[in-house]
Amino acid sequence: MWWLLIAVVWLYGLYLAWRVVHEGRTSQGSLCWIITLILVPPIAIPLFWLMGDRRLEGYIRARRSGFRKLDVQLRAMHNALGRSKVEPDDEGLRVLAKLAKLPWTKGNTAKHFDNADEMYDALIESIDGSLTTIQMQFYIYRDDDIGHRVRDALIRARARGVSVWLMYDEIGCAGTPKAYFESLKQAGVNVSGFRTVPSRRRLLRLNFRNHRKLVVIDGSTVFFGGMNVGCEYCGRDEAIGLWRDTHAKATGPVALAGQMIFLEDWYWAQRTVPKEFVWEVSKHAQADDERRVDAMLLYPSGPIDDRESGLKLFLQLIAEADKRLWIATPYFVCDEAVMHAIELAKLRGVDVRILVPATPDSFLVKHAASSFISEAIANGIAVYHYTRGFTHQKVIFCDDLVSIGSANVDHRSMILNFELTGLVSDGKFAASVARMLETDMRRAARLPDAWWKELGAWHRFQARLARLIGPML
Repeated sequence: MWWLLIAVVWLYGLYLAWRVVHEGRTSQGSLCWIITLILVPPIAIPLFWLMGDRRLEGYIRARRSGFRKLDVQLRAMHNALGRSKVEPDDEGLRVLAKLAKLPWTKGNTAKHFDNADEMYDALIESIDGSLTTIQMQFYIYRDDDIGHRVRDALIRARARGVSVWLMYDEIGCAGTPKAYFESLKQAGVNVSGFRTVPSRRRLLRLNFRNHRKLVVIDGSTVFFGGMNVGCEYCGRDEAIGLWRDTHAKATGPVALAGQMIFLEDWYWAQRTVPKEFVWEVSKHAQADDERRVDAMLLYPSGPIDDRESGLKLFLQLIAEADKRLWIATPYFVCDEAVMHAIELAKLRGVDVRILVPATPDSFLVKHAASSFISEAIANGIAVYHYTRGFTHQKVIFCDDLVSIGSANVDHRSMILNFELTGLVSDGKFAASVARMLETDMRRAARLPDAWWKELGAWHRFQARLARLIGPML
């Protein structure tokens, strides 16, 4: 009897390994799964069901089945954008638009926040000034002071007759009381989890998360970046300490692209297309010439993409750099191709700098990142450990092009998560971001050339092992 059970488990492990051969998205990750599924199937099989799938087939089917309904909305967006769409002279920027399947737009204003309190104040002010619609999605909503301020502002907007839709990720909000979302529902807010998997199988599909941070107000203002909704982003969590993050606000035509991104996620979750969405460019939103930028693009990525758009975003951004490439990320656990691209940028004579936390919040990330950091240092790249708290920002600065978003420089963000990145092509905005990052680097310690050797043999072994395991997660 036991031999029969062992044979069944082993055969099932072989079947899953066969699936990985056909469906695996990276050779390194696929090889790790194949070896473990064949050699230790009792351990590997549960892990595979939790974390092994690389595509969210249900989302793909939803997009296809709802294509006609969504296509009507997509045409409405393009018609509304009209002359606001711009075709950049730079071929690399045109490539990014093709990957995003959304256009670059002009006539936008943009502002970045490096202080969470200021960002939340601006967000709540925009919510309180809303007239018609609000679409909001965050990976995490905390039931704390910041969470209550955002919730109360949405309830006030709904009381004024504003139509409000709110999405959350079930995994990210696993610790958020149901009462938080119920109070919004009772006020008339349309609330939905992202529904990563059908509820009866929810615990068997933990690999996919909607990590996007997106707020669209009246189809004319959009917020995006690295901050969720919670007090820790203001540095009020004693266990975490000071928190460094970057978020952005833009007004103008680009907000309609944000509305389209939200709509696609909402359709997946609820199979409905709201009729109240506004598809017209607001003229009053373009009045701030002080913050006017040349061109903007919202870039969604996720496991449903047919072109690995998350990975290709990083590769294209790195390729765009001629003079400076500065990367700020909490998790520097690269795809090998991204690491090679960064090294090639250095060989081209680009000023390459990488800013990461001195103390990451994950044991695996800490050790896997050490391996990539050592490789960067060996290639002459300046790596900085941020020492004034925990840096959670996801910013890439390359000459006159800046990306601010939710995507980390790691395998999960490039392949598995639903992410959103805002791209701004503008010299003045880029200079402002450069000054922000220079301040961060002054608050950081540059790692010496001998840093890797000083870690010790045991740490170096753990780092190499974590690097091998990384693509499986």
